[in-house]
Amino acid sequence: MLRRFFNTKYFPVSVGLFITLLACWMQITRVEPFHSLQKRMELIGYDLILRKTVHNQVAPDQRVIIVDIDEKSLKRIGRWPWPRNMLATMTQKLFEQGTVIVGYDQVFADAEENIARQLYTALESLDLGDAKSRSLLTDVEKIFNHDEQLAATIGQGDSVLGFMFNYSDVESARPAPPPAPFKISVAPSMTSIIEMPNYITNIESLEQNAIGHGFLTTFPDDDGIIRRTPLLLRYGEQIYPSLALEVVRSFLLLDDYSIHVEEIGDRYAVESILLGDKRIPTSDTGQVVVPFRGPSGSYRYVSASDVIEGLTPPGLFANSIVLVGTTAQGLNDLVPTPVESVFPGVEIHANIISAILDNSFLNVPAWAEGANLVILLITGLVLALLLPFLSPVMLLLSSVLVALIDFNLVSWLWSSHGYILNFASPIILTLMLAIPNMLYGLLNESQRRKELKSIFGQYIPPQLVEEMSKNNATDFGFEGESRVMTVLFADIRSFTTISESLSPSELKHLLNLFFTDMTRIIFENKGTIDKYVGDMIMAFWGAPIDDPNHRHHAILAALEMLKETERLKQSFKEQGLPEINIGIGLNTGTMSVGDMGSTFRRSYTVLGDAVNLGSRLEGQTKSYGVGLIVGETTHAEQTDILFRRLDLVQVKGKTEPVHIFEPICLRDEADEALFKEIEINEQAITLFQSGELKESLALYHSLAGSHPEIMVYRIYIGRINEILESNTPLDDWSGVHVLTTK
Repeated sequence: MLRRFFNTKYFPVSVGLFITLLACWMQITRVEPFHSLQKRMELIGYDLILRKTVHNQVAPDQRVIIVDIDEKSLKRIGRWPWPRNMLATMTQKLFEQGTVIVGYDQVFADAEENIARQLYTALESLDLGDAKSRSLLTDVEKIFNHDEQLAATIGQGDSVLGFMFNYSDVESARPAPPPAPFKISVAPSMTSIIEMPNYITNIESLEQNAIGHGFLTTFPDDDGIIRRTPLLLRYGEQIYPSLALEVVRSFLLLDDYSIHVEEIGDRYAVESILLGDKRIPTSDTGQVVVPFRGPSGSYRYVSASDVIEGLTPPGLFANSIVLVGTTAQGLNDLVPTPVESVFPGVEIHANIISAILDNSFLNVPAWAEGANLVILLITGLVLALLLPFLSPVMLLLSSVLVALIDFNLVSWLWSSHGYILNFASPIILTLMLAIPNMLYGLLNESQRRKELKSIFGQYIPPQLVEEMSKNNATDFGFEGESRVMTVLFADIRSFTTISESLSPSELKHLLNLFFTDMTRIIFENKGTIDKYVGDMIMAFWGAPIDDPNHRHHAILAALEMLKETERLKQSFKEQGLPEINIGIGLNTGTMSVGDMGSTFRRSYTVLGDAVNLGSRLEGQTKSYGVGLIVGETTHAEQTDILFRRLDLVQVKGKTEPVHIFEPICLRDEADEALFKEIEINEQAITLFQSGELKESLALYHSLAGSHPEIMVYRIYIGRINEILESNTPLDDWSGVHVLTTK
């Protein structure tokens, strides 16, 4: 009963429906470790979509410029931290060039040492110097008070200072920065905004002169990658904005923010932040997905040393927002992100500023969980009911198609509407359904292959049995029929002499190596081995499986066999075996094919005049000094192969002559010189067969001089000279060469 159920399509359909329901349960469950696994899949899907939608090259946002404390600046100005009068000079130059607002992606947590104060203290402790010199140092102390200089410069324009929240147990000695003005309908402690226990802020003189303060704190995901960042954090009953949010508020000259919340249980979840006419959708905790415009370098970077030294072009900073940050390796502001593993932290703030100004934030809509479940359910049902009835190839193509539909649907919602949906789960479900169905199909295929092998294995090679098992057709011509096919004969030249020089075991070893490689090539080109007779191989194309390109496959196989023979020569030489050369004949025509023999022994073989001509052509390869000869029917329609026309021959026992050719190579492998040679040969043989012997002789002399290794040119020179010297009348000249041997 179970075996019968397993062998029907109901079994893979049932398994597929079970896997679909399991995937849907994992989508909504909060049970560990399934919930963590689900979140991890979502992050992987998010990263894939982001990399697809983010452009590698984007035009810089002209509104935001990053002044970079880069390696060049450290080399020119000196190691970090710089004296704050240097930062004052830089800030002054930014304001002078029309910068609207400067945001500092750094914290000035400690006062800078005053060298004059240090000297005064040292003199006083050692009781050195008089009152006048000490008084002079007191006056000079103001000159070296770089903190006051920076504070005064910050006060000349609009500046927003960064500060850090942290989870330290050590309470800060300074008061918290002044909070930004927020409008909210509930007490901050009743919201889901993340509360921070501690902070690191700037020295008092700088804080007093800045127009705003924004935190620099970010929270990486569990894998350490920064994909989202908070716009709001809470300290006690005060709400603080991020640096990017506060910079935009100051840039837009707005007095306050509005925070919209939604009651969920006993908490109020943040729904959005209103900044004038800008609406910023957030998570319940006030976080946003970082809206990466592109890889690092998507904003204009200006070296801090160029600003300090006055090397920037006039008007560069006019009406712009400037963020002061760093990309220097040792200053610890390079972070991992989905778009790059090393990404400047200052550019994360820049991306958020651009998104706020453009109202272009990505967000997870309220209906996302339901949409994700529907997409997963539809994907699972379609594949569970469809895949069991498809062939392996169609199964694979259908799975890929469904995955692409899911991927492009999610990508479209992302790029067109800014909605973030789960992409990874439908793809993983597709794999979970495709793989079992593929395995089930392979098991069934294996069973079918065994049945075919038990019936047909004694007739044809295993490779063709496998191909037959993939073919739904049942008529493979075993009952005997006539087909247009191509036959191949390949023979080792001077085999008798070779065999006399070898012991039986050495001869067996040589033939085994030769037959193995030649058979492999024939099979790779869809041929069927008919038989081995001594040193001869007989093969054919076009049965038992129909092959419309049998001529082409046979020629390619023959050319590869000649190349492989050259490789075998070297291998035989290394093994102390004699050198071998082979001749190959190919012919195409109507042949009788089928299972032939007696009740004691049978074989799948071909018979007919076309087969005999193939054998005759192989025998003539030595006479023409070539490795391969094909008949005119094999040559027909092979436009991508370059041939050398050899002759017009009449084989023994036949009255109709046939053109014979030597395939040389694929046409796109030939150079101009070879094409020219073949063209001249065609002219020469045409002249010969039309009776214009002297003109033909001149061309053959030219060819033989340029290509002495080509025997057929010398053959024609000999023929023509013999005819001319004997004064043979050309009245009934046909140009046919009569073969006197088989």
